[in-house]
Amino acid sequence: MRRTKNQLLRIARIQEIDLFFTARGFSREFIYNRMIYPTYLISKRSYQDYLNVNAKRILREQHNINWRDELAKLKPVDANRLMEQSKEMDLLQVPEYLLLLQDGAIK
Repeated sequence: MRRTKNQLLRIARIQEIDLFFTARGFSREFIYNRMIYPTYLISKRSYQDYLNVNAKRILREQHNINWRDELAKLKPVDANRLMEQSKEMDLLQVPEYLLLLQDGAIK
């Protein structure tokens, strides 16, 4: 599958987040639920697929891009902020829109 430069940069960014947190002992399930999904709104399947893409090599070879420089131009990932947000999230909480659907308020 051919991916654009921006898609590859997004994949490289997600891979960097994954590497950072797996190196510190967090499970991929935790990383997806607490860091990746709330930020990037991708499915678990896409997350797994992204981890299997060699985005950095493709950026370097096909697009002649230094991925480190390109990622440095983006807003840096604040690992401390991500951890604080993850503590505040309740994974068992039912989203409000689902409650409204159940009540029939939304059709």
